[in-house]
Amino acid sequence: MTNTEESIENIDQAESYFKLMGCSRFHMMRENPQRNEEYKKLDIDPSIESEWIKEEFEKKISNFHKIETKHIGVFYSSLVSLIERKEFYLEKLVELTQEINNRVNREQLPLILTQIIGNNATKSRGGLIQKSYDLKRPDLAVLYYEQVKSIFEKIELYYFKPTPFIRGYLVDVIEYFGIDADNDFIEKLRLKNYFENFNYYKKEADRRNVNAMKILSEYYREGKGCQKDIVKAEFWELKLKEK
Repeated sequence: MTNTEESIENIDQAESYFKLMGCSRFHMMRENPQRNEEYKKLDIDPSIESEWIKEEFEKKISNFHKIETKHIGVFYSSLVSLIERKEFYLEKLVELTQEINNRVNREQLPLILTQIIGNNATKSRGGLIQKSYDLKRPDLAVLYYEQVKSIFEKIELYYFKPTPFIRGYLVDVIEYFGIDADNDFIEKLRLKNYFENFNYYKKEADRRNVNAMKILSEYYREGKGCQKDIVKAEFWELKLKEK
């Protein structure tokens, strides 16, 4: 099957369609409900789907050296989206992460960081570090964390700004899992996070973003990422009331 218009009538067509949709039931349902219903009627065993996922994962891994440098971040994200709750995937990915770190360009670094650290609403953030701990593999978590520190060293070298809040997310992960006892490193992360967040919220507040105005006022009041300034804090509180 090379497109989504062909009907799904047998296991071979189902396999092709499943892989075409990135091995994602969600994408299948979203992209073509009719094909999804045809797929569901075949009642395919989850273990078979797991084999298909593993095949696609290994195929992608084998093609890594063909990926252009500018596409490595997206490639890495697509690999992470495939992984199941199995040590095999995390072991393969941590090896690849070390290779990627050696050839990725700076524009792709935020994508790599986001996959390893995570950015969900929890303090454990849901990235590859958490997945390693979930599988009782703190050794893998440490290896991922070492890659994160190496990436941040590159960011400092390039004077390149990562995704907003990512340093703060890393602080959350470090403190949640107790992965690093280097308080100086953690404090530097926290201070740079405040500074970057302040600039982000200032820009958004100037665009009259209500949430940014509120947080910017708090930053000025507490001196987060800026000099403490009660006058400016009250200015943004007043602006907020005018909205």
